[in-house]
Amino acid sequence: MGATRQSKIARFIGDVALDMADKGWKLHLVGDENVYTETDSTGDESKCIGYTLEDDSLVVVAMNSERWLYALIHEYAHFRLYHERTTRQVAKAAEQFDSAMDTLTRWVESGQTRMITEADAWAAAKAMAKEEAAAEARALKLVDERKLPVDRSMHIRTANAYVLSHGSVVTMRRWQDRDAFDDEEFRKRFSSIPRFAAYARTLKTSHKKFASVFTEFYKEVGR
Repeated sequence: MGATRQSKIARFIGDVALDMADKGWKLHLVGDENVYTETDSTGDESKCIGYTLEDDSLVVVAMNSERWLYALIHEYAHFRLYHERTTRQVAKAAEQFDSAMDTLTRWVESGQTRMITEADAWAAAKAMAKEEAAAEARALKLVDERKLPVDRSMHIRTANAYVLSHGSVVTMRRWQDRDAFDDEEFRKRFSSIPRFAAYARTLKTSHKKFASVFTEFYKEVGR
């Protein structure tokens, strides 16, 4: 008799925790629907279902989210990428991501100025999208290798939506809405074919095809 859904999940959680502990990392499984990347903030811009802090060797996941398993797989993928890269690759990826985050933060908060142009914002969004696309590809590989009991089609749709959402940060000057990815009808608007890497490489062009999906969702929920 094959392993049950619950036993596969339990085994995966155990293996993730052991792998992280072996490398000096901590896995925090929080009993809430959301976690916040800024510990002193509970605002929407900080709200998510999981995050990874490489400098703190920490992965945090909100276990009461309906998508907690997706979050755990995604954050574990970031962890695996970190440990599969060379020291130089890790440093380069961190520098690029931090720089891109700073640029997009200034774009969202201040808009176009003499110090930051729309072209700068698109370059930053593309850099972040590429890193997230790499994690999504690694996550899908984990799903297939471990035969994890997830809706593979919806997992891919969510991943495609997430990568493309970096474009809406530029066009709408707002961070991704965590609630959008909880909306099944929203996620169904995206392809069930894994196109994360291609979307990231051609972010500005690819996002244009889906821009209305993001704007319509935010209009419908009044945000």
